[in-house]
Amino acid sequence: MSKKKAIILASSGVLVIFLVASFFIKVKRNETLLYKIYQYLTYSKEDWQQYKRDEELIEMYEEMFKDRPGAVNIIPSAVEADSKLDRLEGYYNQTEDMWENPDPNYDTDIPFEGREYASFSRYDENGEYAGMGLIDKKGRVRVPPVYDGLVVGFVNGLCRVIKGDKYGLVDEQGIEVVAPQYDIIDIEHTKDIDNNIVRVINDGKEGFIDKQGKVVVAVKYSDLCLVGKNRIMFMKSPQRWGIMDYKGNIICPAQFTHTNYFRNGKTTLQKADGQNYTVYEDGRVEKEKTIY
Repeated sequence: MSKKKAIILASSGVLVIFLVASFFIKVKRNETLLYKIYQYLTYSKEDWQQYKRDEELIEMYEEMFKDRPGAVNIIPSAVEADSKLDRLEGYYNQTEDMWENPDPNYDTDIPFEGREYASFSRYDENGEYAGMGLIDKKGRVRVPPVYDGLVVGFVNGLCRVIKGDKYGLVDEQGIEVVAPQYDIIDIEHTKDIDNNIVRVINDGKEGFIDKQGKVVVAVKYSDLCLVGKNRIMFMKSPQRWGIMDYKGNIICPAQFTHTNYFRNGKTTLQKADGQNYTVYEDGRVEKEKTIY
């Protein structure tokens, strides 16, 4: 058999496989047959479970909002307009550690640079930048490409996104849980002590919110430091630190010269006299004995 005939036969075989597959593989909106075949070849049990959860989430929101006026605009961002994009076309190039995408409406080469996630951009009909999102190495869109920027990755299940000069939060399902409204969102500050709250800053004032965006501590303090669960040190001029709980109840008045974390229910702090004091979570303060 000649080389030319072998190529023709091989091409015909591939075409037949695609035609047969098209009868048995169900392709949903925003998916291609090629990508569906890629799913069946590469997806693990966990990948299919996540895929099913994503589809159920979209269906739930569509059902919730379908009969409301302006429903297109009030469905959460993960399932709005262009944000209905669930996956990028293409494949993960393991050698180059990048997602290679054939769709010119998005970045064609998306490098991960050793990370679990990568940011990607989308472009409008004129080829102008139109938004940034986040994908994983399966090509799944974890943050929809509707933001001006973002911090790559999730901390405590949250990704920081940017619109204009304000930060917001998107969860791992792609749902915008906090609309961009803060100058700074500091997830790292709390993640090792209480991963249910996040420090935020606006106009130089600090406070805390929970992971759904509800204000836990009003954004009105000049400086705050989370030092234990339900224990926050706050600063009053001239640089004296006190301790309060999440509700703003004062545990210790502002009298200490620095901050420190509670361990096993207590910590060591200093006052202006330079002496060390053992401070307990319930507010008791004991002067430590000086050893000569």
